[in-house]
Amino acid sequence: MKKIILYAVALSMSLTLTSCNEDLTQVDIPQHTTNIDVTYEGASIINTELLVEFEKSKTVNFTSQGMSYVKAIAPEGWDVITSMDNNELIVKAPKYTDATAQKTGTVTLKAYDGKGGNIEKSFTVTGLECETKFVMEPVSGIQIFSLASRRFFKYSKSANLISFNTSVPKGWIIETQDDGFYVTAPIWTPQSGLDQDGTVSITPVSFTGKAYDELKADISVHVNEKATFQFANQGNVTFNPGESKEIEMVIAGMKSIDQVIAPKGWTIDYASLLETQTFKVTAPAEGGDIETYGSITLVGTQAGVEKSVTSEGVQILRFRGVNNIQDFVDFRTAHGAEATKAPALKDIEDYVVDGELKFYQDITLASKDMYQEKNPGQFFMHNLFVPINGNGHTLAIDIATSGASSSIFNTLSASVHDLNISGSLSCKGSTSVAVLAQINGASIDITKVNSSVTITLNGGENVLVGGFFEKGGSNMTLNINNSKVSGDIICNATIQRCGGLMSTGTADKKGGTGIVSLNNCEFSGNIVFNKDNTVSKYNNSARIGGMFGSQERNGEIIGCIFSGNIYLYLHGTQLFKTTGGGVGGMMGRCNAPTTGYTMNTVMKNCTSSGKIHIMKKHASEMVDNYQMLVGVNLGTCTPKDCTVSGSVVFDE
Repeated sequence: MKKIILYAVALSMSLTLTSCNEDLTQVDIPQHTTNIDVTYEGASIINTELLVEFEKSKTVNFTSQGMSYVKAIAPEGWDVITSMDNNELIVKAPKYTDATAQKTGTVTLKAYDGKGGNIEKSFTVTGLECETKFVMEPVSGIQIFSLASRRFFKYSKSANLISFNTSVPKGWIIETQDDGFYVTAPIWTPQSGLDQDGTVSITPVSFTGKAYDELKADISVHVNEKATFQFANQGNVTFNPGESKEIEMVIAGMKSIDQVIAPKGWTIDYASLLETQTFKVTAPAEGGDIETYGSITLVGTQAGVEKSVTSEGVQILRFRGVNNIQDFVDFRTAHGAEATKAPALKDIEDYVVDGELKFYQDITLASKDMYQEKNPGQFFMHNLFVPINGNGHTLAIDIATSGASSSIFNTLSASVHDLNISGSLSCKGSTSVAVLAQINGASIDITKVNSSVTITLNGGENVLVGGFFEKGGSNMTLNINNSKVSGDIICNATIQRCGGLMSTGTADKKGGTGIVSLNNCEFSGNIVFNKDNTVSKYNNSARIGGMFGSQERNGEIIGCIFSGNIYLYLHGTQLFKTTGGGVGGMMGRCNAPTTGYTMNTVMKNCTSSGKIHIMKKHASEMVDNYQMLVGVNLGTCTPKDCTVSGSVVFDE
C-alpha cells in the first residue's frame, strides 16, 4: 500500500506522493489569488486623484478577489463609508470652513483574506470648490444717504465664499451679512474731514483665500447734510382712553430731542428715543380739558451743525371712536355704506368702543360727506348695524338734496343713545324725509336723542316727513325713549303725513306685529305749512301731528308732550274737507288702514300744551278736523290720564 502526504505552503502548493517502494510523483496545486481595485465611472483611481466638492459626496466602486474584509482609512476631516454588500465606497469631503480638515489627502484601503494575509491600496482625494457665484440685487445710480443713516444692500452668493475684501469712503462703515451688507453714512459736515461721497466696494473671497476680483461690486454713495428724523409708520394710531403705545421713528444724525408738540392731555416719554428709535405715548383719560385727536411733532438738534430739525411725516394720535368727520367717513368705508349684515369687528375696531360707535367730539356732516354712489347725496349710509353712543356730543348736519328720499341713514338697524343732532336738512322735490332714518331695520331703541334740525321741504307731492323717522319697520319694535325734537319743519310741499317725531307708525301689513312706542318724548318745534303760498295742490287726506302725522298700527305714546306750534296757512278751501285728513297736537289721525285690521294705540299721561294755528279767514268751517290730542280718532286710540292746556287758534 502507498502512503500519501500533503503539504500546503502559502500561496504556492505542491503535492508529494511517497510509497514504501520510494516511487515519487509531484502534482502542482493552483495558486490562491488576492487583489483589490477601486473605480469611478468605470476607470481605476488607484494611485490617482478623486475630486470631491466640499461638503458633498461621491460614490466609487471596488472589487476584491480572495479578500473577506476591506477597511478604509480617510484623511483628517474626510469620511469614507464601506459597503461590502454593494461593493461601494462613499467618499464625503469635509466642510470648507473646517480648519483642521485636510484639503487633500490619501484614502488607504486595507484588505484582509481571513488567513493573516492583507493588501493595501490607496488613492488621493482633493476637495474642490463649488461653482462660484456672487450676484448683487440691482442698484441704480448714486445712493443718497442722510446723516448717520444705515441701508441694506442684498446679494446672493455660493457657499464657498466666506469673506469679503471691502473698501469705503472715509467715515463710512460697511457690515457684511450672509445675504447682504449694511452701509452706514457718517455724520458729515464741511469741517469733519470725512468723505461726503465716494465708492463702496466689496470683493468676495473663498475659503481658500482666493479673491474674486471679477465679481467685485461698486456702489456710488453720497450723504446729504440733512439729518433723518421721521416717523416710521405715518397715519393714525388709535388709543383707548388711558392706553399707552410705543411709536417708532427713523432717526439718524440727531444730537438731541428738545421738544414734543402733542394734543392736549397726551403724555409723551421720549427720554430714550435716540437710543431705541421709539417713544411712549399715553392717551389721557376721558373727560376734562383734553383733545381726543391731533398730530404729534418732535423738534431736535442735528449733530455736527447744531441746527434745529422738525420731525417729518404725519402721525395722528386719536381716541378709538369718532373724533371728527373724517373718522365718521372712514368708519362708513370700513363698515360698508351698503352693508347687508353687521361687519366683522376687526374691520371697524378703530372706531368701536365696547361694541358701539362712540363719539368723542361734536362733528358736522355736510352734503359733500353724504354717500355719492347709490342714491347720491340722499343718505350718509344705506344701513347701519353698529350701535351709536353719542356720548352727549352733537352731530350737526348741513345737508341740501333733491333726491326722492333723504335722512342720515336710510335704514337704521342698531340702537342710538345720548346723541344731539342739530343743523338743517333742505330737500327739493323729495317725497320721504326724516332726520335720523327712513325706517328701522331691526328692533331697536332710540334713547336720549335730541334733534334741533330745521327741515325745509320745497316742492314735492304727497310728502312723508318725520322729525326722527318716516315709519317703523315691519314686524319690528321701535322704542323712542326720553328724546326730544325742537327743530322746525317748514313744509312748502303737498303733505301726506307730517309728524314731529314720526310720519307714520309701522310698515306692517295686515296681521303684522310691529310696534312704535314713544316714551317721555317731546316735540317743541314748529310745523309750518305753506306760509309763502307756494303749494298749488292740496292733499285732502293730509295728516299732521306733534308726535305722529298718522298712527295706523299698534303703538304707545306714554308720558309725551306736545309743546310746539302747528301753523297752517290755508290759502284755498280744499284742505281737510273730508275726514281723511286731520291735525292734532299728538297725532293727526289714528285709524286702522284697512277693514278687518285690528289695532290699538295707547296714549297715556300725555300733555298737549302747544297750539294749532289755523291761518285762514273761514277756517272755522273745518274746525272738527283739528284737536289738541288726536285730529281724527276712529276709535283706535285710547287716551288715558292726558292733559290738554293748549288750544286751536284761528288767525288771518
